[in-house]
Amino acid sequence: MLTVHRWHDGERYVTTIARPGRTKLHLLVIDTTVRVISRPLREQRYLQPLLLKGQPYPVRRAVRRFRDAGRTLGITEAAKEMLKLALQQE
Repeated sequence: MLTVHRWHDGERYVTTIARPGRTKLHLLVIDTTVRVISRPLREQRYLQPLLLKGQPYPVRRAVRRFRDAGRTLGITEAAKEMLKLALQQE
């Protein structure tokens, strides 16, 4: 299940689309490019649900933001697949 979160990466808070796996947490982030990074599942403790007007942040809206960033910064193939998966889940 893909959800939109705020994640503290050690330096700053980053908006992510998160997909927990069996042993890893897959995070879609906007860095120098839009890319997917994998972290151990214990990193879930640093995730906080992202809210918009007191409601969970809409995944479709987050996908739009990530695609816009991908047009200017570049996007990896894995990130494109994760965005497609997020739209199919809706």
